[in-house]
Amino acid sequence: MAIDNPLDQVAAQYPEEQENYGPTVVLKLFSLLPNGQIAGLVDAIRGHFSTRRSIERLSAFVETLIAEVQRHGKKIEELENQAASDPDFSEAMVFAATQAILTTSAVKVQRYGLIVATELITEHPQGWDEVSSLISDVGRLSEADISVLRVIVEIQREHVLQIAQNPSDYLYDALANTVGTVLQKADRSGRSRNEFYSHLYRLAGFGLAMPLNWKTTAWGPSDQGFAATLRGVYLVDALDKRSPVDKS
Repeated sequence: MAIDNPLDQVAAQYPEEQENYGPTVVLKLFSLLPNGQIAGLVDAIRGHFSTRRSIERLSAFVETLIAEVQRHGKKIEELENQAASDPDFSEAMVFAATQAILTTSAVKVQRYGLIVATELITEHPQGWDEVSSLISDVGRLSEADISVLRVIVEIQREHVLQIAQNPSDYLYDALANTVGTVLQKADRSGRSRNEFYSHLYRLAGFGLAMPLNWKTTAWGPSDQGFAATLRGVYLVDALDKRSPVDKS
């Protein structure tokens, strides 16, 4: 008997065995979307599902997502309920899953799962369009970009969070005073200042870092000051499985 539903055609090729649990969950979520939203995606998935590696990447994405959500006391049934009631969530899931299929990086696949999971568990959601944007950005950032972002977030996180809650010149000045520590850590990492600054400018282009006003009393004439943005802190917290921050 012919199977008319293209999703059912795909699912029929991959029985609901334990090794295919990830793709099964995603297909189940996709089936809740209007057919018009997924027609092109189904064709793409059918092509990529022909390789075991693509299935493994999709499984890794879903497994990371589920594990992180369950670590915070939520159940997979809640994801299915949200997919049925929130079209923005479903759209973000489709986008994230597609990126997981297309990438060749296992690290990026895991990061996509953590970003989606963070939005599900936070008490201060940022919006699913922002989740898709972060996933897109992470797909374009290099490992060196992420490493430099982690350096400034490690040193500046508390300052950034304090400014978000109560902005003032005093707190901004305290943030600017961290630049010396940031540059010392960059020097110890073996990166040249030129390379370090180039990554910071790149991060600024993604809204993950921002240049600071030059502080004559604390910086040398050739020093450049940057700080993590709240968006940058949020991303690093998601990737490092910290409690999500409020970006409002």
